[in-house]
Amino acid sequence: MNKFALIIFFTTLFCKTISAQQTFIPDDNFEQVLIDLGVDDTLDNYVLTTIIYSLAGIDLSSKNISDLTGIEDFEFLEYLDCNNNLLSELNLANNTFLKQLNCSSNNLSSIEISNNIELEYLNASNNLLSEIDISNNVDLSYFDCSSNELSTIDISNNTLLSFFYSNNNNANCITVWDVDFASLAETMCNNEGCFIKDDNAAWSIDCGSLNFESHNFTIPGLIRRYNVLGKNIKSHSLSIEIYKNGFATKKFILNH
Repeated sequence: MNKFALIIFFTTLFCKTISAQQTFIPDDNFEQVLIDLGVDDTLDNYVLTTIIYSLAGIDLSSKNISDLTGIEDFEFLEYLDCNNNLLSELNLANNTFLKQLNCSSNNLSSIEISNNIELEYLNASNNLLSEIDISNNVDLSYFDCSSNELSTIDISNNTLLSFFYSNNNNANCITVWDVDFASLAETMCNNEGCFIKDDNAAWSIDCGSLNFESHNFTIPGLIRRYNVLGKNIKSHSLSIEIYKNGFATKKFILNH
């Protein structure tokens, strides 16, 4: 058999192997969505990999899905909505083209998105997360982690964030890349951007340097006070105070 014939043989063999490859989908509710979309035709816990691997987006919201095993073969997925399900963990390490993810209102205690470096939108609110690492997701412009069990939140690598929601968590401090920016985004929340946190939480460039023995703390070393327009002032009815250690807080001053 000559070299050209060998190439044809192995190419044909490879194509047949790929076309016959199947992806295991153990959750019947997940597979039923694929059937409803015309991606699959039989509820047998398997779907042809060649059909799903190039799908760009899928809506799995509110389908009582508890297991997303098989999602790893959706290799070119850019949009995934799996909100309002029964998921306890989510691993999207293989979905490296993902740009938008809504996994809110599940039972998530674990989420793996460190490989999703193209992610721009992430809604992980209303879950059971005690930690979430978005340090590699530097393209994020929208991040909602509100209503979880997070004790630490670090967005210091996410300098493109315009919308950030972290209220209803256990964090006393949120690590940011710029305290001034975060404070102004919190105070001047509008359609162009908004940062929201719990009232007892602080913005800081180094949360490890702060000691939070109670919620009634005072941080010494006030160095700047801004009004809502970002101008340095001595007093104002609404101000943002910046401290030497990177702590920032809002303050209302009533003048009689």
